[in-house]
Amino acid sequence: MPHIHIKPGEIDRTASVFIVHVSSKQVLLRLHDKYHILLPPGGHIENYQTAPEAAQAEAKEEVGLDICLWRGNQIFDYKHDGYADILPPIGMNIHFISPEHRHEDHVYFATTQTMEIIEPEGREKSGGCFWLTKETLLAHTGIEERVRQYALKALEILAP
Repeated sequence: MPHIHIKPGEIDRTASVFIVHVSSKQVLLRLHDKYHILLPPGGHIENYQTAPEAAQAEAKEEVGLDICLWRGNQIFDYKHDGYADILPPIGMNIHFISPEHRHEDHVYFATTQTMEIIEPEGREKSGGCFWLTKETLLAHTGIEERVRQYALKALEILAP
């Protein structure tokens, strides 16, 4: 999805998701085609989506994976008569895309049953998708530290 806010100083909401394949104890990162850095799948939150809905949709759209979001940090899960608690992110951050444009990112952890990546046609392609173990994450010099720490924490929690 393109940026919703285009005026200087406006902030877009995004969701990203660190996906863990539990039995192999690996986490997925993809080489972003535009920024040429390893990141988890993610993207803009559409006006009709909650952040967790966007995280699930982006995982499906970008890498073809059905995921189960980790709910370990959700204290309340009340649903009744048009009210529903929303799964909180494991973390949030704000970062600059350009000097006048920022993203507020909602970060989630999730699991998947398969390691088969399918990058759908007609969508933004990555420069490659990589399943990484804890050892590879620690040794890899091309991963930004913030991404490494989230990925390691996802493995620690979801695939101990």
